[in-house]
Amino acid sequence: MASSIPFPKLSKHAGRAATQFPALRPALPPHAARPEWVRAPAVPFFADEQHRAPTRALFRGLLRALGPVRASPSPSRPIPSSSPSPSPSPLPPSRPARPPPAPPYPHTLAHVRAAWRHRRGWVSPRNTAAFLETQYALLSDLASPSAAARLTAQEDSLALAAAAKAAREADAAAAKAAAHVHPHLVGSMLYRSPFYGPMPRLRPQPLRFTMMVKARRARRERLYERRAALVDGNDAMRAELAFWRALGLQGDWDGGVGMASWHAENNKAVGAIDDEYRRQARRAGEEPSRWLVRRVKAARRRRTEVLQARARERKAREVGEGGEAGKGGAEN
Repeated sequence: MASSIPFPKLSKHAGRAATQFPALRPALPPHAARPEWVRAPAVPFFADEQHRAPTRALFRGLLRALGPVRASPSPSRPIPSSSPSPSPSPLPPSRPARPPPAPPYPHTLAHVRAAWRHRRGWVSPRNTAAFLETQYALLSDLASPSAAARLTAQEDSLALAAAAKAAREADAAAAKAAAHVHPHLVGSMLYRSPFYGPMPRLRPQPLRFTMMVKARRARRERLYERRAALVDGNDAMRAELAFWRALGLQGDWDGGVGMASWHAENNKAVGAIDDEYRRQARRAGEEPSRWLVRRVKAARRRRTEVLQARARERKAREVGEGGEAGKGGAEN
């Protein structure tokens, strides 16, 4: 009965109003079928066909006003007559292309481009209207000679902000480069672990290696919890089957296909987890290669030589300080 009563068709504006304002939805009888009210996706302000042309005109006007100042056109060359000349005149040498002139307010131009790019997805008419008012005010200032001082001050402030930002980025890059130290071998091996194979000890320890171990440890814990849940599920299903058998209720679920359906799936998942544990155990039991052992031994020899050289320098420094102290006491 409910399907036989068609839902009244709404116009485009009525449907939009009913979607945005639930109080405007039509009153239907209880037995009528209710359609699904789907909120229409919001359309960005600049993507609307009614706003596209005026906003593009404003943006292009700003680009033309903030763009490079064009030089006055050069006087046109005389056009040769169509009458044949007795001897062809040589072509004038070609001049190198001139670089494009610089815009009068480069930082203001970059700021305008970034502002329009940031606000191209706005859907709020109020916020977009406030932004467009500022852009119209800027366009009127660019067209007014009396606003040159204000535009120059704005350009100077934007230039200082850009310089400060560049300095901060340069300092951050320099600090990152100074803090980055290439890891080097220290002459020993890491302890065996199921999370990695034979690995030499590095100083400093690479962050990506630490995060890899952390991710694998978390995965091992999740596998352990998953396996425990599967084993508990198997025990619970067996207990439930024993309870139904004790009541004398048996059916397709008791043995055969019914019992194998859940028992086989659980055992398959448990077997996959056990295989992962075996792979991790094999990874922990792997032996380092000869090439890795040679590199670690060479690093150990270099470290020993460096420590011995430091010990000799420290001993020579102590002997020198002791000799100077003894000479000073003899003179006194």
